[in-house]
Amino acid sequence: MNWNRKNEAHRYLWAFVRSMHFEFATNGSKVTTFEEGGEWRNDFIIGAVGATPAMKLIKANVFTQKLNAWLLINFPVEYEKGIESAAAIAEISDSFATKEKLAELGDVVDGKYNFPSERVAQ
Repeated sequence: MNWNRKNEAHRYLWAFVRSMHFEFATNGSKVTTFEEGGEWRNDFIIGAVGATPAMKLIKANVFTQKLNAWLLINFPVEYEKGIESAAAIAEISDSFATKEKLAELGDVVDGKYNFPSERVAQ
């Protein structure tokens, strides 16, 4: 699936990333849109521009742990059935460290967490 505002996982991911980079997202008189946010570079998001692959993975892991805690503490979000915390964090971290743009992570996050709108349909 493409980066899509209708997908709850994509929206939550963007909300978290935007909050972590609020000054950048609101720089000047224009607020970064959801669509523009999907084009943000992951190495910028995790604070690893120019870093080695090993350092990117470390920074990605720290960022993903924050995302994980934010989702689970603040919202009625659960892991998908059969997904363990460590495996979810590892796969999302790897994606942040290796994929170029935020939009490429939307479906990765969606595959690890069960969001409120998904449970309404069940």
